[in-house]
Amino acid sequence: MALSFQLDMNGSAASIHFQQTGDHTVAASAIDALRAASPFDPMTHRVRCLANRPLTARFENPTIISD
Repeated sequence: MALSFQLDMNGSAASIHFQQTGDHTVAASAIDALRAASPFDPMTHRVRCLANRPLTARFENPTIISD
């Protein structure tokens, strides 16, 4: 699965969507979890270059078997 999103300098998540998913229920749950966790801590000076840029998180759910 691949989750795409952006963070602003204050740590708020936006433009959240799945690029790849095998299970839309799991995808919706992951999006809800990211929204619930936002805002994150504000970005430090070292990582502000990532603000408002598309970020992609890739992960596997071991309970989902893919063909």
